[in-house]
Amino acid sequence: MRLVSQGDVSNRIRFEDLPLEIINKVVFWFLNGQVGQDASNRESEFAKYSFIPNSVRFGKCYKSLVSLSSTCTLLRRALGDILFQNVSLVRSNQIDSIMCYPRSLEKFSDKKTCRKVFISELIKRNLENCGNDSQADLIDYPSRYKSYLCMCNFVRYLECDNTSLKNGDLKLFTNLEALKILDECTETPILEHANLSKLQYLAVHARTLMSTPMLLTTLPTLNRLDLFLEYCEIPVEPGIAKIISSFLESTSNKLNELVLILDSPFTIGYSDTISLLSAIAKTSKLRKLTIRSPRRKSFHSLNQDRFVLHPGYSGDELMSLFQNLTVLTIDVPILEALKFHPQTYESMSVEGGEGEGEATTTTTITTTPKKKRKHIAVVDRVITGPHISSHLRETLGLIIRKCGYTSFAFQYGESLEESHLHVLKLVTDFIQWLTNYSKPYYLELESFSLEKCWSVSDDSIIREYLTGLIENGNDRSKVNAATIWGRTASNSPRFRIRDVYSIFYTKECGFPITDSSQYFIGVSDRPRYKANFTRSSEDKQNWDDFWSIETSLCDFEQYSTHRRKSLLFG
Repeated sequence: MRLVSQGDVSNRIRFEDLPLEIINKVVFWFLNGQVGQDASNRESEFAKYSFIPNSVRFGKCYKSLVSLSSTCTLLRRALGDILFQNVSLVRSNQIDSIMCYPRSLEKFSDKKTCRKVFISELIKRNLENCGNDSQADLIDYPSRYKSYLCMCNFVRYLECDNTSLKNGDLKLFTNLEALKILDECTETPILEHANLSKLQYLAVHARTLMSTPMLLTTLPTLNRLDLFLEYCEIPVEPGIAKIISSFLESTSNKLNELVLILDSPFTIGYSDTISLLSAIAKTSKLRKLTIRSPRRKSFHSLNQDRFVLHPGYSGDELMSLFQNLTVLTIDVPILEALKFHPQTYESMSVEGGEGEGEATTTTTITTTPKKKRKHIAVVDRVITGPHISSHLRETLGLIIRKCGYTSFAFQYGESLEESHLHVLKLVTDFIQWLTNYSKPYYLELESFSLEKCWSVSDDSIIREYLTGLIENGNDRSKVNAATIWGRTASNSPRFRIRDVYSIFYTKECGFPITDSSQYFIGVSDRPRYKANFTRSSEDKQNWDDFWSIETSLCDFEQYSTHRRKSLLFG
């Protein structure tokens, strides 16, 4: 591709000699403004660290973009980062995780075929004039193609299985930043080595991590770790000691976000779990912590009763970690499994006192603007009524007050029709209790949000829609574009739509006093604080990594849990 000047025909300017700014404008014009200079304009639609086929990320312009990148070396290198960002050697889309197919019925997850097609793409279509293309070894192939033009150089996000860890596939990807191991845990050591110095994100089963020294060495440099801590697949001795020691041995851990998937809620009280979180708290500047548990249970090959419980109170041990966080996401069953010493509740009352929050005499009370903004999200997959248990209320209230959270989110699953009204009452009642009836009074919450993430009727609509697309088979692009967080035009209005509310407080005097039977007793002389709620158009803090975490959890459930073998066929 050459440009000829008007003044002198012999004076030719090569396209690659143009300034990069002009080249970017040409590309932007060629694609009708669908793709920006650095990444797809649709990138904000996708959850972070989730597998989105590259063709889906760019839609209709993808083929044009590939053709444009094939015109010259400069354009291949300029566009490669956005053309070949995501690669999966395990599956072709998210359908199997969305539909929760049994392993024998998976329709879009064929590891052997995915790897074969990928290697074929590398060798037969991208490597020209190779007489022995079927036997070419890309790992040791010294060429300009391998160093600059091979699509492996542009891959940032990779999904693979244990086989790829063993056979050296990771050596192909020299600029890998995110790696997700979607496979059951491996018991045999994997001694293969690859350069993963640029890795910032890792999702892996705990036992596979301990069996792979190559992955253990990346822990100090990671920004986010998604760890599937499935105790039923981990031997009691030595437990997860290798992971704990890997964090303790490094004094410069960069871990900022930890997603801990526990196979059962009660394992939060195991000594190994507490030791792991304590080690990370000591050696890392952890700001985001998620503790979740899967719905689908694996076939338990080991007896978990042999693991040692933490000798103290698990909640008290973790409170110092919670206090240093900016974002905490936790499941309700795990919250209920946390244990606090009775004196912990009493000490909060003593610290706050009866008169906390009464320094102001104005009607409207505002929070201190200098206070650090912190967010807590509570996840309940099946909400059954408009009330929460007193134990959960006390535990959640204690954590919010002690850690000073300013924003609260409730992600829930619907089992009853119109449960959104029940959830709204549940959350507002809790905030009113936190504001006026808990000791000390807490007036620091500035906003809360609600999101119906799961629903029997809405999930059925999605399954029916996807089943129709799969059976029809005419539009594969729509099948590939399906996501864990997606919805259809037929879903209910509130399904997977976040409602955000702002909170402001008022001071009232002379409120009525009633007994347990709601009989009027008299009027109190003590002032009371009331939380008031208004709808907000958007979540200004944008805390939003929930669907990225939920996608990772679903992928672990689908590919990393140990399945029971058929009793009929062995």
